[in-house]
Amino acid sequence: MSAARNDFQTVIATLGELHAVLDRLRGEFVHGIKTPADYERATDLLDALTDGRELSKTEAKILVELEEEILAYQRDSEQFRESNAAFEATCTPVQLIKDLMETLGLTGSDLPEIGDKTAVSKVLNGDRPISHKMAYALAERFAMEPSAFLTATSAKVAAHIETVPLSVSASGHYVLHEGSLTAYSVEEAGASEYNVVTSKGHRKTAKEPDKG
Repeated sequence: MSAARNDFQTVIATLGELHAVLDRLRGEFVHGIKTPADYERATDLLDALTDGRELSKTEAKILVELEEEILAYQRDSEQFRESNAAFEATCTPVQLIKDLMETLGLTGSDLPEIGDKTAVSKVLNGDRPISHKMAYALAERFAMEPSAFLTATSAKVAAHIETVPLSVSASGHYVLHEGSLTAYSVEEAGASEYNVVTSKGHRKTAKEPDKG
């Protein structure tokens, strides 16, 4: 009984130390991520919290807050301004649809939001524009902003259309809830692109590659 009691006390002490460490790490980002060094520490902590193990309630709460802070920094900081601008310039609505189809294993017959297989083919080939109706239907299905599926000109018009609020993600960092997918911009060898990755667990956020 004494040995069991000692083991139990050891476990309690270890958990207490763990929570203390987590609270300290959480406190580092209580005012948001302000510098590249903050961002580096935040992504390191994100990796530690998304290693596949089951999280405690405290860890899960910290993870959600951390993800929000990281995405906010990626959206607003000078560090990612150029890559965000390049992402927005190169990620066309048609390319986004193609990448979603590839990632989810969809065919032209699996997008009734656009129409039948022939209609989907015309949209993907650039022979038919994406209408507002298509864009809003796709946005509802993939929990994204309708503007992600519209051209810049069409998006300005769509901004004046009243619609039911959807899950909105930061520009350049689309968060897809169907199938637990995440799309985020990355900068690699000076060229900006975006990845759509499958994830059974939590969202994964890209680190800025080392320069030099």
